Amino acid sequence: MGPMLRPPTKKGRTPARSWISSAAGLVVKHIMGLGHEHIAFVNFAKPEYLAVNERERGWREAMQQHGVEVDPAWGVHADITVDSGYDDIPMAA
Repeated sequence: MGPMLRPPTKKGRTPARSWISSAAGLVVKHIMGLGHEHIAFVNFAKPEYLAVNERERGWREAMQQHGVEVDPAWGVHADITVDSGYDDIPMAA
């Protein structure tokens, strides 16, 4: 099993943005470790939500840390349905 991130606890409160963006970064690191370089990002909702922005921030930062220039077409905001995620990715068609 790979690395795990724990959500914040009352004692050692970790800001949500810290562990959410870190989790996205760990996903990118894992996928890069499997040999992939062009990693798309499909967010579950529109960017009005903190978690949505933090996941995308973690993805973008991790991609940059690995020296990959992010193509704007690789990041999409879907709605909560599986179909919308598939439909919103240009390369999935």
